[in-house]
Amino acid sequence: MDTLKLGERVSSDKLSIEEYDKAQEALGVFMLISSKPIDPKEVLAVYYTRQQIEQTFDLGKNYAGMLPLNIQKEETFNGHMLLNIYRHNHGKDASGKME
Repeated sequence: MDTLKLGERVSSDKLSIEEYDKAQEALGVFMLISSKPIDPKEVLAVYYTRQQIEQTFDLGKNYAGMLPLNIQKEETFNGHMLLNIYRHNHGKDASGKME
């Protein structure tokens, strides 16, 4: 059971505060540590953005044939990404033939 559901059960008097604390302990702790100062209200948004970027590159490397990647300019990288996303979405190789 996640923290939100536990909170809902406390709100509806189906779970005492003591039972909530005990259940919360069993769930464990999620902690983000940073070497840079960041507003605690922004931490999760930054974390999830980083996670999305990592997942995008993982998809590109493992499923869209993005590697090897030896690019010097941002414009070249943008073009490379565009072609790989197109290829991934349309199932075509670089010459335009269907795979």
